[in-house]
Amino acid sequence: MKKIQWIYHIASRYFLTKRKEKGHTASILSISGIAVGVMTLMGVMAVMNGFQQGFITNINEIRSYHIRIDGDKALTPELKESILSMDGVAAVTPFIDIQTILQGFMSEQSGAAIRAVEPSILDFDKGFADKITISDGVFDLSDERSIVIGADLAFSLGIRPGDTINLLSLAGKGYEKLSPVNLEFLVKGTFRSGYYEINSTMAFIPLSASYLFAPESDTVYGIKLVNHYRDREVLRNLRQLSGLEGLYMESWRDYNKSFFSALLMEKIMMMILISLIFLVVAVNIFHSMKRSVVERIEEIALMKAVGATRGAIQAVFITEGAIIGFLGSLFGAVLGYLVTTNINAVFGIVETLVNNIRSSGNSPADDFAIYTGSSYYLQRVPIEIMTPDVIYITSVALMSAVVAAWIASRGVTSVKPAVVLRYE
Repeated sequence: MKKIQWIYHIASRYFLTKRKEKGHTASILSISGIAVGVMTLMGVMAVMNGFQQGFITNINEIRSYHIRIDGDKALTPELKESILSMDGVAAVTPFIDIQTILQGFMSEQSGAAIRAVEPSILDFDKGFADKITISDGVFDLSDERSIVIGADLAFSLGIRPGDTINLLSLAGKGYEKLSPVNLEFLVKGTFRSGYYEINSTMAFIPLSASYLFAPESDTVYGIKLVNHYRDREVLRNLRQLSGLEGLYMESWRDYNKSFFSALLMEKIMMMILISLIFLVVAVNIFHSMKRSVVERIEEIALMKAVGATRGAIQAVFITEGAIIGFLGSLFGAVLGYLVTTNINAVFGIVETLVNNIRSSGNSPADDFAIYTGSSYYLQRVPIEIMTPDVIYITSVALMSAVVAAWIASRGVTSVKPAVVLRYE
């Protein structure tokens, strides 16, 4: 314990004591470099998490559900109640997916994924209701021939609420029994979500209307959870529930595995690439600690002369590097949190400064904008700070400083007390 105390005492004195030539400049620059790196990486990851979690949430709440139950038999009302009463289950809703071609009154055509749902879905599926924004008209599926379509899909077809639209599909079961179907529906409204693919390809019709296209189709049941990360636990409980034998069940992780894996790979690669900033900071710390070892060669020799081991002396400089890494990580995490949570205000300040500079030069170009809500259907930049990300970022920053200090401190092994004290 005493050995650790004197190592920390000397390391902190070295850190606080001015250097012979540059004072505290080297330490301040090292801490600042780590802090800027941590702040930058935290900001980038928080914004990326915000967009990715927005995509995941929109896909799960609108299209894929948290858990899907599919099979050749319908769930009885009693079985649905049993599922709803399970811990963590928020809603159970039946639906049928139909691939069709939509044709507007101007003869424009587009492929679409039609989902037949219960007309009262907005009342009992709160997650769905929160993520669907009606841009025009109403979400009304009370009439069997009513339809609500994505705003971008409606724009491409040149239709709006009150217009009629034709749904073209093949009805029947089995290739030999298929026959063309062309039905006319009344557009009741258009919607937007936070995901362009949903806005441009999806439409909703009443569940009763699905049998006009696919009278023998099996109904799929979508289950919404209070916490979608508990899907594996709920799946285990569902498989033990009597009455669900022989039905196929899968969670949102499996249903969207390819897309979510791509998002994860994108995040990992971004973290690795931006983490390279710590390599530059580590080189700076290495040269700073290397100079520190050379400048303190007499003190190193004196510590060796009074009995300090090479490992203990090396630990002094490693501890000094750890102090630099810790302070840089701490300041960076605090700054990163403040900047990230106010990222929209920061963007606004930058946009104002740039536009003021451009206006002073009489630039005729449009106003500069870092983020435009019209492009993403979001008025503000979404952010989500994840604790594992913060731990990873600060750990990498701290380790880069410690490793750099360790490499630089290896020079103490070549110091010979007798020679140094004789000539110095």
